[in-house]
Amino acid sequence: MSRLSGFKYSKIVIIQSLESDEVQTGDELFSFMSGLAYDDCSLPPVFIINCSSAKSFLTELDKLIVEAESGIIPILHVECHGSKKEGLEFENSSTLDWGRLSAALVRLNVATRFNLLAVFSACYGGEFLRQMEAIAPAPCWCLVAPTEEVAVYEVMRGFREFYSKLSLENDVGAAIRAISSCRLSEGRWLTTPAEYWYEKLVIGYLETHCIKSAARIRAKEIRRALKAQGKNHSIGSLLRLLQQRNRNSLVSDYFDTYFITSQLPENFDRFIGVRNRIRYKVDALRDTKKYLL
Repeated sequence: MSRLSGFKYSKIVIIQSLESDEVQTGDELFSFMSGLAYDDCSLPPVFIINCSSAKSFLTELDKLIVEAESGIIPILHVECHGSKKEGLEFENSSTLDWGRLSAALVRLNVATRFNLLAVFSACYGGEFLRQMEAIAPAPCWCLVAPTEEVAVYEVMRGFREFYSKLSLENDVGAAIRAISSCRLSEGRWLTTPAEYWYEKLVIGYLETHCIKSAARIRAKEIRRALKAQGKNHSIGSLLRLLQQRNRNSLVSDYFDTYFITSQLPENFDRFIGVRNRIRYKVDALRDTKKYLL
């Protein structure tokens, strides 16, 4: 993986919500990381917080937001169960769906100045990535999570590798590579920085929806909907509107929304690399004459 676009953190916070008869993986991970910190004083402080419900989890996030606004930036590590449909599952059986989780983390990501590394041990944590759309603010700078159901020993092995590498090299990129190499019996480790996911989303949209044949189908759908409202527009005029929207949105508007530049203006320069790559891709596709750009 190439060098990531700037990342800072002050501490590691483990939020644990597991039933009392279960393996307390958060406690085990805390003990492991405390040992790393003892051996290597460069590792930042590690804290563990136990919470019983979705409500108390959100309360803890609010506290982290207040701290982040004063410059104390956490790596957020969540130890609980997860469901593909329900989202995070807490000790008292309450749940927090992926959409609500995303909305809560956007606030923390803004407070950290787009430096939130979110780590989930929850099964299906990768479902959270579905909330990271190019036309919505990114809920974190980077996500680390398993894509499917995982065994306790697998998730612990992966996180030990992750935090060991982070401690030894103080390099999140190296830590991501380390956990990515840990195979899972089902699925894989998802290790996606926001800038890479954004690029994948936008280029995927470009190649799928901006090709002229797809744009014409979309224009016909819009024309039928407008006609039902008593409004008449030609296919040609709608195609021109779609083309103008694509030119305005795909390079500038989506970037500003996803990287929250209205609140974090420094992100324009910080992520200029991905913005330029999108612009070059748009120019290259436009030159083929096959795309409505």
